[in-house]
Amino acid sequence: MKRAGRPEPELDVPPPPPELHFILPAFYELGARRPYESGTPLPISHMEIWSWCQLTRTTLKDWELEALKHLDRLWLNAMRKGAASGG
Repeated sequence: MKRAGRPEPELDVPPPPPELHFILPAFYELGARRPYESGTPLPISHMEIWSWCQLTRTTLKDWELEALKHLDRLWLNAMRKGAASGG
């Protein structure tokens, strides 16, 4: 979203490092289907990741699974901080 020709400050962030480009599409796809409870986002469960892997015929290495879970924790923490600050 633009305001007076400038991006919103929270959207003005550097691009993700190239090392994450392979896992971000999976994270975005899983995140778009994440469960919510009373309007609060919940962590992506192992069952949801396993189901996604089965449906997409994707095999994740252990470190890729850990990367997905770490991204999910970072995202959830950012969402909680934003909610706590009224954003």
